[in-house]
Amino acid sequence: MLSISEDTHSQRVHFLWLQKQLDDSLYDQNEELYRKWRKSFNKYLKLKTKDWIMKSEANYVCRICEKKFKEGVFKEHSKECLELSEWKKQLKKKTEEIDKACDTAFERKQELRVTETIAR
Repeated sequence: MLSISEDTHSQRVHFLWLQKQLDDSLYDQNEELYRKWRKSFNKYLKLKTKDWIMKSEANYVCRICEKKFKEGVFKEHSKECLELSEWKKQLKKKTEEIDKACDTAFERKQELRVTETIAR
């Protein structure tokens, strides 16, 4: 298996060969047009190489938060993300219980006011 640096090197050699072939076939007497073309082509090749390198690196997607992580960080993140997710579920459950208790207390208060008003 090729390492990233060997893979990048082979890609660079391929791009240089490709560039040489295009240079030989497209070169004409219009030097300014040729320089513009070569500059834009080099820019394209750099972007393409960067894109290939990014894609070749192992990325994992967390199923909980859907963020991308490198292999070395992923296991630690998964544990932390799972724990955080559990905390959020517990917080949501407690919040719902508090909301229900507040609604019950408000209703009871209303009932007491009505009962007090009637008693007067």
